[in-house]
Amino acid sequence: MSDLLDIDKMSNNNGLFFKAQFKIDEPPSSSALLPEHCRANQDQINSIGKARKQQVRIEYKSNGTSNRTIGAIYTVSTFHDDVELVSLGNRIVNLNNCQLSENACKGAVKAEVLIEGLKEEEAREKGEIIEFLSPIGQSRKLVVIAPHGGDIEPWTDVEAEYVWNHLSHDRVTLWLCKGFSNQGAFDALERWHITATEISPESFPMLNTIIETNPTFDYSVAFHGWKKDGICVGGSKNPIPADLRARIKNKIQEKLLAKGSDIQVWDADSPEGCPEGFNGDNDHNIVNKLGTNGIQIEQCREARDSFHDDIAQAVVDVLSPLINT
Repeated sequence: MSDLLDIDKMSNNNGLFFKAQFKIDEPPSSSALLPEHCRANQDQINSIGKARKQQVRIEYKSNGTSNRTIGAIYTVSTFHDDVELVSLGNRIVNLNNCQLSENACKGAVKAEVLIEGLKEEEAREKGEIIEFLSPIGQSRKLVVIAPHGGDIEPWTDVEAEYVWNHLSHDRVTLWLCKGFSNQGAFDALERWHITATEISPESFPMLNTIIETNPTFDYSVAFHGWKKDGICVGGSKNPIPADLRARIKNKIQEKLLAKGSDIQVWDADSPEGCPEGFNGDNDHNIVNKLGTNGIQIEQCREARDSFHDDIAQAVVDVLSPLINT
């Protein structure tokens, strides 16, 4: 496949890669990939040091007049025999009409999902994704995370940073990713989002640093955004104290009511519960891998746009006495 695009003209992240031709895999096929998943040759994936259930970066040329190189993150879910073809879940508008031919759907699959050394301003300009980890203190009390910050799930990174900035830094660690859209395309969500239960620490070097050092904090909090109405506080199956989720829910509700907001707030332990798939109690959820008592906060866009500081302060109010004991 030597006629494929010039890798040197693609992004400047280092590491192993292989050239590929992409095909969108979509329903009604019974084996259709989920939107965030890809299927490739196992030997090819292994050749760049990756494995099933880990993330890889794909790079391709945009369909626009700029002919820019664009990156996206996919989770390797299954394998096939074809050594040149990589099947992608249908999540990227720029590739929706991709048809296999001599001069189309060509790119690269890279082991490193992030461009090393990229600063936030550069990432915003280039429509890229960056990872941030605060200095790790001696205390293992609390880690606060936002895997989908920037333009992916707006304001979630701001909330995580707020909590970190309003608690003692020697007791709190902050990890987040910020992914940005490509020149007004509003495509950050479709290119950079990885479901919380599938985030592989091996694919995110700074996250892996926390896991390698010590995988368990006393408490972990993850800020997320969703398309549903309201806010739901979920998390690990048996938090201590047992009413931890209810405390956070009540405090958020209190602050929203004080601002005149009628946004509904509920928790996984309430009769309403969280909608299926959003209760955050999966052991594979990154928030539960990091903390003994994991808290996942799903929020509608209105809540994040208008009340991000209030929601973050509610978390500070509840957790501050717990981590300072």
